[in-house]
Amino acid sequence: MTQEVAPRRSLRQQLYEILEQAHPGERTSRAVEIFIVATVLISIAALILNSSPGLNVRFHGVFFALEIFSFAVFTLEYALRLYVAPEYEPYKNLSSAMARLRYATSPLGIIDLVAILPFWLGFVLPQHDRILLVLRVLQFLKLARYSRSVRSLLDTVYEERRALGGCVLIVAWLTVIAGTLMYAVEG
Repeated sequence: MTQEVAPRRSLRQQLYEILEQAHPGERTSRAVEIFIVATVLISIAALILNSSPGLNVRFHGVFFALEIFSFAVFTLEYALRLYVAPEYEPYKNLSSAMARLRYATSPLGIIDLVAILPFWLGFVLPQHDRILLVLRVLQFLKLARYSRSVRSLLDTVYEERRALGGCVLIVAWLTVIAGTLMYAVEG
């Protein structure tokens, strides 16, 4: 009676399973998911509360600490997702570098990048607070990873990006024509 030993999983495979909940009911993966969703919600709440002048003055240090914490968590998560990208099923046959590039340019990869960009751009463009504020609100899109319906919608938009780009071009063209006609009629 011999007992089969399961093959040892690499650190990258283990991290992939934690980040992507490869096994239903896996507690560590669920805890990480809840932690990230809670961090997104707390970050957005702090951003909203920080916009109140009275609260900003009283709790500026708390809001700043929450901002640093959330961006550290999101940066670590993004780095780990790039690291485990070769484990994603669609990228298994690609080189590690190409798998990471594919993940980084996927809709969810872009959302993860947009969530950390305001923090890192703040060092380079500190005078553009308003633009960075708008980008910070986009952290809310990180919740798309944990909603099947939103994820499905993002995947569809990505798959139909050429057709949607064509539609945007047609609408822009029609807007210019209509504007030109209105200008000619009013002139």
